[in-house]
Amino acid sequence: MRIRRVSAAGLVLALVAAGCSGSDSSTSANPTGATAKSDPVSTATASTESGVPSDSTPTSSSAPPLGDPKDCPLGALDAASGKVTIKFWYDYDGKRGEEFKALVAAFNASQNKVAIDASFHGNPASFSAIADDFVLAAGSGAGPDLISVNGGNTQLMLDSHTTVPMGACVTADKADISDFLPAIRSTGMSGDTMVSMPWGASGFVLFYNKAAFTKAGLDPDKPPSNLAEIRADSKTIMQAGAAKHGISMIALSAFMKGMITTNGDAWYAASGSDGRADHVVAGGAAGQKLLSQLQDMVTTGELIAYPPGPNPDALLAIASGDSAMAIAPAGQLGDVLKAIADGGAAGVVGGVGPLPTIDKPTMANYEGAGSPLWIAKGTDPAKREAAYRFAKWLVEPEQIYQWVTATGCFPIRTSAADLPAMQQFYAANPQFKVAYDQASKSPLGPLAPRTGATDVMPIFDDMFAAVLTKGADPSKELAAAITKADASLAAYNASVTTSG
Repeated sequence: MRIRRVSAAGLVLALVAAGCSGSDSSTSANPTGATAKSDPVSTATASTESGVPSDSTPTSSSAPPLGDPKDCPLGALDAASGKVTIKFWYDYDGKRGEEFKALVAAFNASQNKVAIDASFHGNPASFSAIADDFVLAAGSGAGPDLISVNGGNTQLMLDSHTTVPMGACVTADKADISDFLPAIRSTGMSGDTMVSMPWGASGFVLFYNKAAFTKAGLDPDKPPSNLAEIRADSKTIMQAGAAKHGISMIALSAFMKGMITTNGDAWYAASGSDGRADHVVAGGAAGQKLLSQLQDMVTTGELIAYPPGPNPDALLAIASGDSAMAIAPAGQLGDVLKAIADGGAAGVVGGVGPLPTIDKPTMANYEGAGSPLWIAKGTDPAKREAAYRFAKWLVEPEQIYQWVTATGCFPIRTSAADLPAMQQFYAANPQFKVAYDQASKSPLGPLAPRTGATDVMPIFDDMFAAVLTKGADPSKELAAAITKADASLAAYNASVTTSG
């Protein structure tokens, strides 16, 4: 199959923003004054004598198989002599990278059968670079045994035929994953098969300055829930002199897509039964309305739009007092709080609310969120099992707690959210719980159409930036972008069909 690399700089922030993997957020400095982390109450997990979780984890007898257990026979790891080393690729940078290294070190020290050789393998100019490199390396045998890939690459990974469904190992292990949040679990599904293990998710939220709301006579505990309310609050805030602008935003199409799907409208459409996207809907009438309204907000000064790129300008605008609100990934909450603590505008009080919709009260859509874990096919059953054991360990409540409280993501399992230590953390840091509440209320619905064509979203990045920062005509720009993107989808689908 043909592998496509993204050329638009900054897309890494755009698509990864749908999940925690794209944000470089740190809460370990405790900017909110929360009490120090306490050891979470452990949940019982059966183990072998080596300390690696075994196949005796309770299972739900009513759950359908998530994969064929024949694709992941277990037992080779315990039979192996000495430690089994597996290569793991990830693209977490900054604080996330540091925290992940700590998790790897903890796993390696916790048992004597598996050694994780983890290495950074990212490219700031492309959210798909790690997936592209994995597919290319798989053919030569030089690739990793386990990889964490942005959720937006799911179709690309499936089309490569280079992985073993994670559900095959889950089924063989009789593992119970029923407590994964339904909306997050869907990010690792393809039909009834669990192709990857969900990991790292945050979703978009609304950051806002409570002090600006108070100064403007607005309820600081009632952020806007839709576009009309954003506009109304922005005007009130500006008239009161509480901030120069109502809201700030990076001109990246991921934000547009996030508001459209949260509004209950489609981004992609698929005419076939395989769920492969062959047309960009871009929200239809809702997308047109959003573009026109946002451009009008730029004209009136309600919205300050920054050029696309991996920059924190929209969030820093809150800390400086230039804007009262910003839409960004929940995983960047630590960045906002740190900026305030490190010398932002005096009197800024950080608040977080659910991602506003355009005009409908709907739930968030987490399709493609986070950086799910994939197991390479390989030929060594011991390495395959070792990769699964690490993935399983990584999503245990204790490790999720460590990752969440250090990065700003949210727990992807109710068992992690229910840990006494997590509850204590949320009580002291209520802003961090907003994204979890938003995700936990989102049901598992039909899977949205997907594509492996990684050059589609850059087309909409260019369009969105032209509309918000250059005053281009919204209707003409959107129509042109859809036409160009549909051609790219057709070319990609034809290449996959041709190559098999």
